[in-house]
Amino acid sequence: MDYKYGEFTSNQIADIKHLLQKKIFFLLLIVDPETRENYEVNVTEAFEEVLQTLSGFNSLLNNPVEVVDISCKLSAALEEYSKGIEFNYKKYRRLILGAGKEVESIKEV
Repeated sequence: MDYKYGEFTSNQIADIKHLLQKKIFFLLLIVDPETRENYEVNVTEAFEEVLQTLSGFNSLLNNPVEVVDISCKLSAALEEYSKGIEFNYKKYRRLILGAGKEVESIKEV
């Protein structure tokens, strides 16, 4: 069954945007040097889950342009994380925060 954007209320869209932001910001907690010890999470799998959620959201909303920027920032953050010893947490953090902020710009109407 194909869903169209008009089949969802603004509140439902706002709720999924909020959930998506929480999942994106969770990517900070599991990598942050001060909090990562509190989580036993595979970072790559966490990214995959966020990207799958984003992909589904993208399809349901008929491919809003903002999703491209979010996906690019998340992919760049994962790439930065994957650098191992050359990993730059500040760059990673900026990308994750940018992706989370961009979620707010997805139109609800």
